[in-house]
Amino acid sequence: MFSNFLDAASKAAEAAKTSADKMMKDAEQNLQSLSERIEAKASPTRETEEKNEESTPAPPPAPAKTEEGKEDTTSAEEAPVEKEDSVSALTEAMKKNALNMGSFLSRMGEKASETAKLAQQRAEETSKQLQQKAEEAGYGSHLESFKTHLKEAQETIAQEAVSFKEELKLTVAEEKEHVQKSAVEYKQECHEIAGVLQEKIQTAMERSNLFEGPGGGVSCVTKRIHVINYPLPQHVPHVAKRLNRLFGEKYLVFNLSERGYDSADFLGHVMDIQYRGLPAAPTDLLCELCMSAHRWLAQDSENVLVVHCFGGFTRSATFLACYLTWTNAFEHGTDALPFVCDRLKNKQLRAVQPSQRRYINYFQQVLAGKNPQCSPVRLNRLILNGIPNFSKDESNPSFTPFVELWQRGECIWTSLQTLGVGDTKQTVSPTVYSNADPSISMDINFVCSGDLLLRVRHFEDEEHLESALRITFHSAFLPEKYIKNYEKFKNVENL
Repeated sequence: MFSNFLDAASKAAEAAKTSADKMMKDAEQNLQSLSERIEAKASPTRETEEKNEESTPAPPPAPAKTEEGKEDTTSAEEAPVEKEDSVSALTEAMKKNALNMGSFLSRMGEKASETAKLAQQRAEETSKQLQQKAEEAGYGSHLESFKTHLKEAQETIAQEAVSFKEELKLTVAEEKEHVQKSAVEYKQECHEIAGVLQEKIQTAMERSNLFEGPGGGVSCVTKRIHVINYPLPQHVPHVAKRLNRLFGEKYLVFNLSERGYDSADFLGHVMDIQYRGLPAAPTDLLCELCMSAHRWLAQDSENVLVVHCFGGFTRSATFLACYLTWTNAFEHGTDALPFVCDRLKNKQLRAVQPSQRRYINYFQQVLAGKNPQCSPVRLNRLILNGIPNFSKDESNPSFTPFVELWQRGECIWTSLQTLGVGDTKQTVSPTVYSNADPSISMDINFVCSGDLLLRVRHFEDEEHLESALRITFHSAFLPEKYIKNYEKFKNVENL
């Protein structure tokens, strides 16, 4: 650092001296050029005057008058002499000024040279003092050591920079290759996912088309439980094709309609369930159906259950409400029933008959531990409040009722009486009730037990018998007050 400062001071002094010498030379050249120009201007003037004098004689000048009236007798030849003297004087003055300027510039150059020398001397002295102080303080060796370490650090940094640059290039190349590879794999995965989604969308579209068509649609109660309309003979092939395409062989059909049909086209199993004339399956049959459905669905996670009845969905809704309670999907069957009806798009819960709701409650009691086995009970009488009109004359309603009691598809008792045997057998017409009668009371006096169907019918003649109402119940679940008093059906509207 000190040597650099000394070199800079020396260079500044030399530059100042060189500048001063150049200024002296320029001043001398300017002075010489000025003298030559002055002489050149003076020479043409004299030559011109001499030529004029030789070519044209000058007229004699008129005598000038003086202040006293005397003529001025000065010769014309004296004027050029005066002009020449003035030019010479001007030239001498300019030479003198030029010499003075050259002397001034010379002095300035000498002063600049002296200043440069003085600056160089002071720089040398300062450098020596600084070097002396550095040596005294021991900074010199430290400075050299610092320079050495600095140089080594610079070389190390340079090597590490080169190494880092190479590693960075390698890393960038690897990352680029990895990104390209990942992009290709991601693209393949996207194509695969898109293919799967397209397949699922296509399948969903096909299924949505399959869920509607000839023979009615397929309603999803849950993911694995479906309800269909009763397949009429002309619609059986379409329904079978629809179920086969949806579920293959992995479906079980519960036919609750008590009507059979050709099931050869169905790849799944079709189970015909018989409980003649009952709006709901008996309690023991309900338990068996729930166990069968549970076993089927537990065999394979892809197995599905398909249920249908006839002319509506009330039997199907009753069974499924019991089954969903069996699986603990709902705490009570009365909660499951609205859910099932909503899935079947049957908003009118009133379409579910009171007897069907009664058997849902029976099933709930069985799940709670109720034993349906009981001792026989006696049905004493049936009382109906209000007279239904079966007469063709609306102004004069009439009703000719008789009672039937059914169990397991057989009529075990009837109030309709007959007289005679064989060809002489005749049916006795029941009592006719009119609008004037406030109620109807019919004696039964019959001992029975288990699941029963009580049916009231209107008698017009032996060939025309019409059902007025049906009531299904189980003797084990009858309220105690009705059993004690033997009055089972005081108000039919509440049954």
